[in-house]
Amino acid sequence: MNFEKALQELETIVAKLESGEVTLEEALSCYAEGVRILAWCESSLTHAEQKVEILLKDEQKPFRPVSNDENI
Repeated sequence: MNFEKALQELETIVAKLESGEVTLEEALSCYAEGVRILAWCESSLTHAEQKVEILLKDEQKPFRPVSNDENI
């Protein structure tokens, strides 16, 4: 599953629940699936934020060109 597909699935679940055309059992099942997908999305976002933080830290390090002597 990718993030965009997960969001699309959440939107589908919300629309289904808001329609009011599902039984109580179906609504509970949809809600449980929505909670599972939401947890996955939150985890994915946290992971992405951590990657961005690492990249930003690397960018802030001063650039030091490698001399020819260091390539040996």
